[in-house]
Amino acid sequence: MKIHSIYLASPTPDSLGDFYERFLEQAPQFSVPGTWTQFKGGEGGAALAIASTAEAAPGAVGAVPVFEVSDIDTAIAKAVSLGGTLINQRDMGSHGKTASFRDPGGNVIQLLQKAAR
Repeated sequence: MKIHSIYLASPTPDSLGDFYERFLEQAPQFSVPGTWTQFKGGEGGAALAIASTAEAAPGAVGAVPVFEVSDIDTAIAKAVSLGGTLINQRDMGSHGKTASFRDPGGNVIQLLQKAAR
């Protein structure tokens, strides 16, 4: 078994899809306006998708996608400039740093910058 994709349910999937297109600097891999927008994952990684609440599983809530970044401060500034809201930051020492924020749809997203080895 392997992870295929992670999706966020949204009543405004097109605007949330636009946020992720600009944040990820990646055109959608697949899109059906008003219903579903999917972005390709990293090499062998799971895809991230935005689903309309009608398309999502009934009662779908929560999922915290974690995006690995090389410069967490730059990624935080970008997310905030696109409408995200920073929740907190944490230094995990030898594991790296994390930052959590809410996207414009209210979903919690986390950034991870691994510690230099």
